[in-house]
Amino acid sequence: MQNNADTTREASLGIKIKPVFRIALLTGTTVALLFSAFYLGRITTEVSPEAQAGLDVLNSQLAEQQQTFSELKASTQAQVNGMSARLASLQAGATRMNALGQRLVEQGKLDSEEFNFTHEAPVGGPESLALVSSSMGSLNLDIDKFSTQLQNQQLKFHSLESLLMGRELDRETTPKGWPVSKGWISSAYGTRTDPFTGKQARHSGVDFVGKRGADVLAVADGVIVWAAKRGGYGKSIDIDHGNGYLTRYAHNDELLVSVGSEVKAGSVIGKLGSTGRASAPHVHFEVHKDGRSVNPWKFLN
Repeated sequence: MQNNADTTREASLGIKIKPVFRIALLTGTTVALLFSAFYLGRITTEVSPEAQAGLDVLNSQLAEQQQTFSELKASTQAQVNGMSARLASLQAGATRMNALGQRLVEQGKLDSEEFNFTHEAPVGGPESLALVSSSMGSLNLDIDKFSTQLQNQQLKFHSLESLLMGRELDRETTPKGWPVSKGWISSAYGTRTDPFTGKQARHSGVDFVGKRGADVLAVADGVIVWAAKRGGYGKSIDIDHGNGYLTRYAHNDELLVSVGSEVKAGSVIGKLGSTGRASAPHVHFEVHKDGRSVNPWKFLN
């Protein structure tokens, strides 16, 4: 039957194929089909040039990102190391500040409970969740804690400074000492016999006898508010020291200051004399507190 079919096809084609050639033709066809299948499979497994270019770009970007991450990691670590070193330096400085503050408290005889530089500031507040710890997070927490400590120290130092400066200001502006470098006291504060009338009279100051032309000295820092003749006081000088204090120096032979001048304790402000109501060269010295005359004795060394 098969031979008859083949014979029929050969007859229709007008050719006659011998069996040996028929076998060769079939074999060639099979090889061609196998080669075509192999070639087509190879084509499907290869990557197109456009896709390969895209892969190359992605690989390049990935390499750049890895390099950037490595540099960022190194930079961050360097920052952490630098911040740690800075924090250690600040903590060392704070320790020295604590020691200085404590010494100032002791020297100033202040309340050690009020100005305690050895203990941390009291803290409080509701309980909160702890942060996830990390090297940077932990360092930031340390810095925040140290910043709070520095603020507390700053407040203490400001209070301490104000108190000590107030003490120093009081010391510099409170009358203290004699208005002459040499001399002796001839008349005290209070009731005395008036040298001109012989009657009992109130004496509102202390008289210091000295040589005519000797230096008259300011007993505290202040501003000159009067430098002129004033009735029985003669040539007189008034110094406002602040804090309600004013001192008066009367009977000067010469005035060496003018109104508005600033003077320091020990400054020469005039020359001792006997102008005004005075029987001999001396300095009539008065201290006024809040506008009222007070006994100068407690201010004299």
